[in-house]
Amino acid sequence: MCLNVKLAVDLRIWVVEGEGVRQMQGVVPKPHLRNWFFRISHLLQIGVHPLFVTEGNPPDLKQEVMAKRQQIRYQNQRQVPRGGRTNSRRNFNSCSRECCELLDLLGVPYVQSQGEAEAMCAALNAAGMVDG
Repeated sequence: MCLNVKLAVDLRIWVVEGEGVRQMQGVVPKPHLRNWFFRISHLLQIGVHPLFVTEGNPPDLKQEVMAKRQQIRYQNQRQVPRGGRTNSRRNFNSCSRECCELLDLLGVPYVQSQGEAEAMCAALNAAGMVDG
């Protein structure tokens, strides 16, 4: 059975899942890219056409929540890293860029939202541009 479905996917979710693959850390050079490749290949084989949506700037409403998260994360340290950027955030951004490069190589489309990727996925679905 081969589907013909367009699916909007929040890129952040897949990147976070890929970062959590600890069993392959040290065994596979870039486990997140390996997982992405096989996951995307399988989707394409069964006729699911993903459209990935990358994060834009967080809405102003979320700034306070993000600041509180930083405080909790660094409560045992004297100061939050300069600019509020952490190693995990830099690592996430690096993984995101690598995933977008892979999408380019595979010919899989992606777009950058102006704000939250989830909201854009929902808007694409509501507009009938994707099936889910």
